Amino acid sequence: MLLVSAAALTKYFGITLLPLLAVYTLARDRRCWRQLLWFCFPIAAVAVYDFLSQAQYGHALFVSAAYYSREVAAKYKVSLPAQLFTGLAFCRGLHL
Repeated sequence: MLLVSAAALTKYFGITLLPLLAVYTLARDRRCWRQLLWFCFPIAAVAVYDFLSQAQYGHALFVSAAYYSREVAAKYKVSLPAQLFTGLAFCRGLHL
C-alpha cells in the first residue's frame, strides 16, 4: 500500500490501483476482509495531501483535478463508440 500511495501522489491516475487490488484481494480469498483495512493507508495519504495543499495553496490539488476532468467531460460530449475506441487504444486493444 506504500507503493500505491506513492503512485497516487506521483500520478493521480495511480489511485485507480485501489479498486483493482481490492477486487483481486477479495477474489483470491473472500474471507480476508481485514486485509482491506490496508486500503485506508493510500486514501489517508491522498486526504492528507489534499488537506496540506488546501492549506498551502488555497485549493485541494487532487480534488481540483477531479473537478477539472468532470468539467472537460461535460464540455466535450464524446460518443460511446469514440470512448470505446479511445479506451481500447489506450489499453493497446487496437493496433493501428
